[in-house]
Amino acid sequence: LGQIAAMKAILCFALLATATADIYSCGGFVKSSVPIDYSKIQVKTEFSEQIHSKARVVLVPVLFKVKLLTPEGHLKHEEECNPQNGYYMIPVYNKGQYSLKVAAPEGWFFEPETVDFKLDGVNDPCTKNEDINFSLTGFSISGVVNGGSGTGPAGLYLSLKRDGKVVDTAVTTEGGKYSFKAVAEVKDVKSAKFSCSIGATSADGRVVVPCLPSGEYFVKAEFKDGETEFQFSPAVQKLIVKDQATKVRLVLFLFSYHRSLKKGELFQRDFFISYYLPVKVSFSVSGFSARGRVVVGSKGISGADVIVQGKKVAETDSNGYYTLQALTEGPIEITARAPHTKFSTEKSTLVLPKVSVKDVKAEGFDVCGSVEKAASEAIATTLILKRVDTTETVSVRPGADGKFCRMMTPAKYTISPADASSTLTPRSLDIDLTTSPVHDLRFTHFKTDAVVLVTCIGTCETLSISLLHGDNVVDSVRGKDEFVFKSIGPGSYRVRIDAGDRGCWEQRELPLVVEKVRPQPVHFVQSGFATNIKLSHPAQLKWSHSDKKQLRGDVSAPAGLSSICVPVQGRYNVQLISCMNFEPQQFDINVASDQVYESKALDARISGAIKSTDGSGFIVKVKSGAGERDVSVAANGQFFFHEPLTSSGDVIITPQSATHLFDPSSFALRFRGDCAENAVTFAAVKGIFIDGSITPVVSGVKITAKHKQDVSVHFETVSDSKGKYRFYGIFSTLTPNSFRIGPVRRAEDMKIIAELDGYSFAEKPGHVGQLISTKLSKLTVVVSDKETSERLEDVLLSIVGGKDYRSNSMIENSGEINFVGLAPGDYFLRAILQEYKFEPSTTTITVKEGQHEHVELRGKRVAFSVFGRVREMSGTSVVGVVVEALSEHCDQHQSEAVTNQDGTYRIRALKPDCHYRVSLKAGPDGSAAPHCFPAQFDVRMTAEDLKGLDMVAAPYDLSTDLAVEMEFGTMPLPQTYRVSVQREGETISQSVVHAPVTVFYLNNLPRDGKEYSVRVEPDRQPQTFPAKTVFFTTDAPVRVVRIPITSSKRSGEIEISAGSLLALPFFGILALIFFNQVSFSYGSLEVEP
Repeated sequence: LGQIAAMKAILCFALLATATADIYSCGGFVKSSVPIDYSKIQVKTEFSEQIHSKARVVLVPVLFKVKLLTPEGHLKHEEECNPQNGYYMIPVYNKGQYSLKVAAPEGWFFEPETVDFKLDGVNDPCTKNEDINFSLTGFSISGVVNGGSGTGPAGLYLSLKRDGKVVDTAVTTEGGKYSFKAVAEVKDVKSAKFSCSIGATSADGRVVVPCLPSGEYFVKAEFKDGETEFQFSPAVQKLIVKDQATKVRLVLFLFSYHRSLKKGELFQRDFFISYYLPVKVSFSVSGFSARGRVVVGSKGISGADVIVQGKKVAETDSNGYYTLQALTEGPIEITARAPHTKFSTEKSTLVLPKVSVKDVKAEGFDVCGSVEKAASEAIATTLILKRVDTTETVSVRPGADGKFCRMMTPAKYTISPADASSTLTPRSLDIDLTTSPVHDLRFTHFKTDAVVLVTCIGTCETLSISLLHGDNVVDSVRGKDEFVFKSIGPGSYRVRIDAGDRGCWEQRELPLVVEKVRPQPVHFVQSGFATNIKLSHPAQLKWSHSDKKQLRGDVSAPAGLSSICVPVQGRYNVQLISCMNFEPQQFDINVASDQVYESKALDARISGAIKSTDGSGFIVKVKSGAGERDVSVAANGQFFFHEPLTSSGDVIITPQSATHLFDPSSFALRFRGDCAENAVTFAAVKGIFIDGSITPVVSGVKITAKHKQDVSVHFETVSDSKGKYRFYGIFSTLTPNSFRIGPVRRAEDMKIIAELDGYSFAEKPGHVGQLISTKLSKLTVVVSDKETSERLEDVLLSIVGGKDYRSNSMIENSGEINFVGLAPGDYFLRAILQEYKFEPSTTTITVKEGQHEHVELRGKRVAFSVFGRVREMSGTSVVGVVVEALSEHCDQHQSEAVTNQDGTYRIRALKPDCHYRVSLKAGPDGSAAPHCFPAQFDVRMTAEDLKGLDMVAAPYDLSTDLAVEMEFGTMPLPQTYRVSVQREGETISQSVVHAPVTVFYLNNLPRDGKEYSVRVEPDRQPQTFPAKTVFFTTDAPVRVVRIPITSSKRSGEIEISAGSLLALPFFGILALIFFNQVSFSYGSLEVEP
């Protein structure tokens, strides 16, 4: 019974992995699926010089160890496993990235091999009381396939089976050696089917395979050389090798422990080695394939027909490649065919084994079009083709119908009328025949003028209108109400009112099509006048004329600088309609003025709802960076509040009621300065209540009810003089007979905890809230130094036992701790203190009801510390840098410390007789360690502390460098644009970037982990793209912000009363700014458009 109690207690220790005073305990078990004696786990096998003599197996007692390693593989701590059940516990003193690994003899396999985890004090397995277990899954079985001479063949596939199922496979290496990873109860080792290369043919086409074992084989010949691959006949041949079998004995040399191996017994199996009778197999080449390509220059031509001996046999793929099948040796003629394209004809002689097919080249492309004849001309005018890179010229004479086609060598050309006095247009065209033909060129004699009319409200100001053909500006004309573009030929054009005016237009750009008649005038109509408004956030603008009240309208305005249009000049009142409150919310503007009117948002509206069929009187508690407040809920269940834009982080919304529960119980909204309408809907349902009692009666017991899944559901009360309590209501309320807290959904979902010094409480099985009380006793624990008998402080004491009792406690300066009210039973104590080892590691104490037990735990110091300080040359302390001690000769043992506010440090747990290198190391965020003198200390530890390891560091600052990359995509790159960086509304930097630069750099931002914003906007008006703002944090040495820029337009509408004769439609010119979602990674930031 004592052993069973001890094993239960140690299991509790494994689960007791909590952190106290920055000391964390990580524990678990090294388990095995087969019976194993943990005190005898290293297997050593001794063999005599005679291979076939019996082997002697010696079992050497040794303990498993679990190692705690840094990401670099340095040893932080190692702990022996409990020899009875494989339990281990490792203390960890610093947060960070670690790995756990079992140290075991070669040939022992564990799953997992390593466990990587980040100790953050919140979500790691140690802090969350989770076991970190390792399972012994198998051992290695090593041996030799022996042909009688002590060695065997390599490349033989073997399988290891259990109950007919394959457990593992292996391939013999040089000398016939093999090794399996196996689990217990393996039944058989057999050879399996395999495929391998048996060699390459010699100059006479033969290959000889000696010593082929008997059996059934399938032989396949293969040959592939670059683009050539042979086809053989037959494709596969069946081969049967017969022989006379000779039995030999296979000796398996077992180098690791196997539970079925008996002491003094040789592990062996019988196999048959076959001596083959000669067998011949022959293949003949029935044909081969070859790959070729059709190209123009170095680029492949897709979709071309491949012609061999006058017949189409293939078609080129997207890269110009094709494959010819079933070829034979001899001459071959290959060409290609495609519309308006001339190809070379390539002649080759195919000779094995080296087969080469030449590329088929495009030798020419057609250039085609038409020339219009003048009335006085009998034939169309001749054209001149001139090659750009040479002086070569070619005359092209159109046919009677004016059409022409001419095959030309691939290159770039210009084509123009041969007669310089000809009235044909265009006068010259650039054509590109480097990769494809050119069609539909057109030369004509017709030219005409195009008229553009402008209708303004009142007198027109001087405007500039441009004529565009494609993306090229053909001509620009300045004027007021009529513009003429002279002598333009047929084609599709666009006319555009250039930027710079203060008018609003029904359209700023119109199409112009010129055929063989003079086109109708193009007409621009002014719809209003523009004024500039700058908003911090998007809003709806309602405007009205100060005198002419019938003139009013509304328009959507984006964040940043934008223009709005009104029908006439004068004074207007503007009101902002938004889910945000602005300052100012309304203002007056004068359209005749060039002033920019600004307004900034103060807060954002957040709304939600509570759905309920049988309740009212709900309230909503809001907690955010702006503080806590209560929000009332309307009769229809709707609620809303405004969150200041200066707030940051999560906004926690929690509904509350005296009688109802909510789903979800609370809601966290990540606030980024935007409105959130209908952010959450809570469903309210009536709760139930718990009546409880304590037997025997104990009054004044603190009763806590916690939901087993939802940590936000938490109630407290105190038992009355009759030992009764009740959970009811949202707040604790005292009545003569009960206390009320609640409500809850189901009594079974709640965990009831009772607390009172001197007592323990257990819930009666099957009866929620019915508690049984037991009066407890007292235990005093003292920890002291074994050598000096002085009390030890800062000791982590773990105690488990009784009825699932567990505690991690920190023993302070007194070196003593008292446990009052322990239930009777056996308890197991373990003290943990860095640099000390307590023997025994676990102490058992029996506590009896009503008695005071006293126990002293004595520890021996087994490791020591080094002390020092890091300062600058000025004497200023260097704070927060990592100092590391690393021993390359003591199993890469490593320990580290972070300098304090005064620059001092202490590196603990260094082993005596180990040589350490003490130096600064890079920070956990990747920041480089400062340069210092001396750069390192090389020390040899003894059985005492080492002091005075001071270092002088060069001055350095923790900073973040920022790189902003603008991605303009297909839109034209603006000549200039503005980039500004802000923190909490304050501008840190503002610069104008000039084309073609698209990257902006800013160095030495404070690395303070705060949120910054980058804003990109046009430097000149009107806008060529919408302004864009993204956010980033300065928590890394480098931040890269990528901002995709796109152009967009949005139009508004005007409301004008029916009686007004001045009603005019207008379109607002707006730039839309997108608030992008930001994806963070170390050292970079990306923005998703």
